[in-house]
This record gives sequence, C-alpha cells and structure tokens, in this order.
Amino acid sequence: MNTNTCSTNLGSNCGQSWCQKMCNCGAVCPRLESLTLLLIRLFLFFPLFEAGWTKVTNFQSTVEWFGNADWGLGLPLPALLAGLATGAELIGAALLLVGLFTRWAAIPLLVVMVVAAVLVHATNGWPVIATDQSLWFGTMPGADRLAELEQAIVAAGMNNPLLLQAYDAATGYGSLAVLNNGVEFAVTYALFLLVLLVYGAGRLSLDGCCRAWRCRTSKAMAMTSGSCCPMMATDTVMPALAPAKKAMTATVKPAAKKVVAKPAAKKPAKKTAKRRR
Repeated sequence: MNTNTCSTNLGSNCGQSWCQKMCNCGAVCPRLESLTLLLIRLFLFFPLFEAGWTKVTNFQSTVEWFGNADWGLGLPLPALLAGLATGAELIGAALLLVGLFTRWAAIPLLVVMVVAAVLVHATNGWPVIATDQSLWFGTMPGADRLAELEQAIVAAGMNNPLLLQAYDAATGYGSLAVLNNGVEFAVTYALFLLVLLVYGAGRLSLDGCCRAWRCRTSKAMAMTSGSCCPMMATDTVMPALAPAKKAMTATVKPAAKKVVAKPAAKKPAKKTAKRRR
C-alpha cells in the first residue's frame, strides 16, 4: 500500500474508521502539505512586504530611528542595518510569494523578526493591542489611558455635538484600541518562517517545479531513495525497478533429483531337497 498519497475514497471499508483515514491522510498527503505551505507564504507576504515598503519610502526616518539612542534603537551603522532590514523584507517577501529560494529567503527574515522581537517589542509584553479584559495579562496601562480618553471625549461632546458625532462614527465598526506593541506578531511571523525554513515552499512553488524538473531529468537522482523527490522515487521508480530487482535477486533452485527405485535384490531361490521316495 502506498502511504505517500491519501486515498480518495475515505468511506471505503479498509479496516479503518473514517476518523483514522482522515488523520492518516492529513499526516502524509503531499497535496495538503503543499497547500498549507502556500497559505503560510501568502500570509507572510503582505505584512512583510508592507513593512519593507514603509521603510524604503521613509528611509531617512528609518535610519534615524535605527541610530537614535534616546527614542530609537541606538544601533551602530544605522544606514547599513536599515538597508539590510529593508532589503530582507522587500526581496524576501517577494521570494516567499513565488516560492523561490524559500529556505534562503526565510533566514534573513527570521533574523529581522528575532531582532525586532527582542529590541523593539519585548519590553511591552506579549499582546499587540492593549485590553482591559485579557484572560492572561489582565488590564494593561494602555487600556486605562483609552478609558480616560473616551471619558474626555464624551464630556467634551456635551458642549460640542460634532465631536460626539465623530466619536460615534469612529466606533461604529468597533471600539477604539490602543497599540500595546507587544511581541505577538513578531513571534508569530518568526514561527511561520521557521516552518518554511524546515519544510521549504512545497510543491506549489517555483522551488517545487525546479525540484520536480531535476528529478525527472536526472535518472541517477531519481533512483535514490527519496533524496530529491521521495514521491517520485516511491511511486514511479520503485515499482518499475521491482520486477527487475526480483529477477536479479531470484535464486534458481536446483532441480530435484529423481529418486530411482532400486530393484529389489533377488533372494536366492531355496533349493528344495528332493524327497527320496
């Protein structure tokens, strides 16, 4: 039975329950794995590319923020580091989108996320949005300031109805929020990048197309036990080689010797003594 592809008929009676078949299919199905990796790459592209685009359009401000020790990061060589971070986010996000050199692109992006989490967001805790109803972190200082701001707006709206109308319009789709700027997003992006670093881009990518092309054009690579493409080696090469392997390894049993029955030894005939009459 081939375990590299999931069965299309999950309801067939093969000795397993429907739940077991779904679990087995999700564990080994290459299509599901490739689709998951594609969704992760699409999820990472938009915020990373936008962050890089913001840096490149405001590059001078970015350099000042990298180098200023009072209200910025206070890093040495701010222009160089800002340029590297901007290039990693722009070029790396584009490579993730098409799935080209995915593992190499994930490395600098992972470094950027770790540096951002440690130097920028770690002092603010975990959540990105300040809230007063957090199950794990309780009430945050930003939530108290937001409550004070809302009370001031309502009080000023008693004398200025336009301000109160603007407040109602702003909260028509939800309550106001204060950015807590925690490590939540940076850690989330870093974990997804780590997944891409370990598993690659999957089949639905340029990396997957190049890998499949190399496997199909190189017989030596295809004959290995899955170093290039385990699916091809398992599904195509091994069944083709199986009859030849069996023919090569089959041992010819010697023909059984016919047992020739030896004729029974003739017993000497007893000479009957002639009775004398």
